Amino acid sequence: SYTAAIDIWAIGCIAAECYTLRPLFPGSSELDQLFRICTVLGTPTKEEWPEGHTLAAKMNFKWNQCVKTDLHKLIPNASNEGITLIEEMLFW
Repeated sequence: SYTAAIDIWAIGCIAAECYTLRPLFPGSSELDQLFRICTVLGTPTKEEWPEGHTLAAKMNFKWNQCVKTDLHKLIPNASNEGITLIEEMLFW
């Protein structure tokens, strides 16, 4: 379902892109996109994103196990406050 959370997610992506002038998650397909999101944000837990895990189970999708990347490394010119805001908007 489409909710304001999707818009907030999009704003987080756009904010990161404004700093770097390139996409934060430049996937070439839906699966590649999801993999790239996980490599940046880490694999979501069932507690963080229960709907995503339910949908994945229905599709027999297996999550790649990824550790969160420090956004300071991807967006080095962002302030600590900017990174915090982007992280909170991109939270699963």
